[in-house]
Amino acid sequence: MNFGLTGCISVVDCALLFCYAGGMKPLSRSTSHPALLKSTALCVLILGMSLVPVVAMPESRLIAAPPSNIEAFFPGEILTYDISWSRAISAGTATMEVKAEKLTDGRDGLKFVVTGRSVGLLDKVYPVNDSVESIFDPLTRESLSYSLRESYGGKKRRRELTFDRARNIVVSRLNEDLAETLAVPEHAQDGLSMLYYLRTREDFVVGRTFTIEVHDSGKNWSVEVHTLGRERLKTPMGGYSGHVAHPRKRVSAGHGDCTVSGRLASSLIWFFA
Repeated sequence: MNFGLTGCISVVDCALLFCYAGGMKPLSRSTSHPALLKSTALCVLILGMSLVPVVAMPESRLIAAPPSNIEAFFPGEILTYDISWSRAISAGTATMEVKAEKLTDGRDGLKFVVTGRSVGLLDKVYPVNDSVESIFDPLTRESLSYSLRESYGGKKRRRELTFDRARNIVVSRLNEDLAETLAVPEHAQDGLSMLYYLRTREDFVVGRTFTIEVHDSGKNWSVEVHTLGRERLKTPMGGYSGHVAHPRKRVSAGHGDCTVSGRLASSLIWFFA
């Protein structure tokens, strides 16, 4: 399942905001499929801009067989985007990659990598250089660990997450602070794996809502995805018909249970099978 997203801010919002107003074209199964995440600083870079794919085809020699249990993406997928205001003033570039990764138990896993950096005038006044990585188990379709490296406007931030799936906890560390151990819902994703996991879903039914649990920035979020109907979307790479869905997020698990308003409340996602 492929998607484009318009509208949409925690990392959960920014994961969705990464595709803000750009529209994303599904490529053939033999090349690549769009999806994504963000980092908080990357959101600053993207806010109010459009994302246009400029290089969206991995080298054929890098493409591996689809991992067991997943057909939506596979190692070798590389997507590169130009970030701009009104597609006229270039502000940065962002790249999403899917790589092969050996898990600690020796099984084949996946690594999702997103990098983003500012260019041109923005790079001189507010330089941004971010990277996000997520280690993903294709068998259980769960995140195992997450790493964020941000550098924006002269400030730097690091965050590490390590999930213990047997005990439903995550060990979180920000910069040089002491590590925190937090409870997480079963099957909770991180801010990046959420988007790749979403691509594996095949249950988009008009009028139906499903929920994805996400842990980010010390909080657990329930992201509800409601399928509104079918619609044709024009993108810089052509027109495509697919389902359009409305996501919204709720703070949960230790932070009360409240719907979070804002940009996410008005965002839409288009899915192309």
